[in-house]
Amino acid sequence: MAEEFALLLDALGTIPDVRNRKGRRHPLPGVLGLVVLGVMANCRSLSAISRYAQIHPDILPPLGLIRTPSVPTLSRVLAGIDPAVVRGALLGFTRTLLARRAQVPAVVALDGKSLRGVHEHEAPAYVLHVFAHEASIVLDQVLVPSVRDEVAAADQWISTLATQFPGLAVLTADALDADQDLCATIVAQDYAYLPRLKKPGYPPRRHPIPLRQRGPAAGCPPGEPRAWPPGAAGNSGLRRPQRLQPAARSGPGG
Repeated sequence: MAEEFALLLDALGTIPDVRNRKGRRHPLPGVLGLVVLGVMANCRSLSAISRYAQIHPDILPPLGLIRTPSVPTLSRVLAGIDPAVVRGALLGFTRTLLARRAQVPAVVALDGKSLRGVHEHEAPAYVLHVFAHEASIVLDQVLVPSVRDEVAAADQWISTLATQFPGLAVLTADALDADQDLCATIVAQDYAYLPRLKKPGYPPRRHPIPLRQRGPAAGCPPGEPRAWPPGAAGNSGLRRPQRLQPAARSGPGG
């Protein structure tokens, strides 16, 4: 665990420090590492992170910190960092960690979540989580304006960043992501998808194309995905359930 956290500090060290050289008392990777530890310890504010460091002073030396950064220092440091740069550094850390563990994120889940206690423009922050099942690690988080923009964010992630994780083959999602354009993007990138419908009695939004799996089929050109026919085992979740008719009652003595 200590070695993996050292990898995280190395990744955070790639983030440019825009502070003036004069007056720097705390290294940037150490401050960001402290914030990461505080969030993992369920700290919901900068003051809580500062108190966490004061209660656990043993975490400061591994971070390269001599003393606990004050709340104004934490605020200034975080305000001067570009979130896109931090996201890129964390993506690099994730790829390095997967390579070190010799893990391949073959199955990845796309799921949108509201961040508890976090607000953007006076509204609860909503992010798209990209989670690898077998590796048990979040590959990426994408900030989206609202739940209605989750499908567009998932489409963009698959089109631009999915190739950074070799071995990815299957993407799972809930009914919200059962969108025809998103499914077409997944198939175009040569992935398989499995939307889970919470209410099978209702058709998915915009009627996605049939469930597909990788590999050519008879009568299909090489490289084309194979579509399971309606009624097959793999496509049973997309069928509308049939209403059972009550049996006719026989008359008296019948």
